[in-house]
Amino acid sequence: MAPVIAAAAAGSGTPAAPNMGLLVPAIILLLVGGILGLIAWIGTLINLARQGRWGWFVLTILFSGISIIVYLIVNPQPANASSVPSAQ
Repeated sequence: MAPVIAAAAAGSGTPAAPNMGLLVPAIILLLVGGILGLIAWIGTLINLARQGRWGWFVLTILFSGISIIVYLIVNPQPANASSVPSAQ
């Protein structure tokens, strides 16, 4: 075991081959997560625009990830169904 650790620490110069069995599912999960995150970001922007919260709207555009988390902590109540105009 010690020679293997010593050889790895010395840097043999050959990189480890990627495990293709895990690489493809990981890429698929990253793509799905990215698409779902984009949908959530757009939904947040739509809700903020409907509520007229332009400060949060600008912050969400500039700092999307952290501002969505802060907004959900600060204002966890969803908009009332009566305050959102219907599309009829």
